[in-house]
Amino acid sequence: MSESGCSRDVACQNLEVMGATSFNGGLSLGGNVQAVAVPAADDAAEASSILSTTSIATLTPANGVNDRAYLPSPTLVELGRVVVIVATAACELSAEGDGVTATTINGTAVTNAAGEYAAEVALAAGTYLAIKTGTNAWGLIGAVVAAAD
Repeated sequence: MSESGCSRDVACQNLEVMGATSFNGGLSLGGNVQAVAVPAADDAAEASSILSTTSIATLTPANGVNDRAYLPSPTLVELGRVVVIVATAACELSAEGDGVTATTINGTAVTNAAGEYAAEVALAAGTYLAIKTGTNAWGLIGAVVAAAD
């Protein structure tokens, strides 16, 4: 392996990187893992919010498909931020708002301009990538992403 700080093209089969990793400042993966106990939608609270510092969130619904977790407001994270979401069972995903502009997931407003809940996306059990795609926008790709309602 090359010396620390050395720049050169390298081809390798396995690469181990310790700590946070940034690719040209656009994609950042860190070691912040969060387990989120997802309560029933009516009980959704701060405990069911994915933190703005989280890179990998494991969602574990307490009751069923109507349990809901929340992505952080996109205004709290950098453009291109990726959060890996692992849903252990079917549940709902929404986002927090900034209180100024509606927050969207895949183009559908999940908060109103006041930052209040407006809709959610249904998730099946599986793995998803939530990517900040705009000032107040998340894009979500993965296992099964139903349209927000």
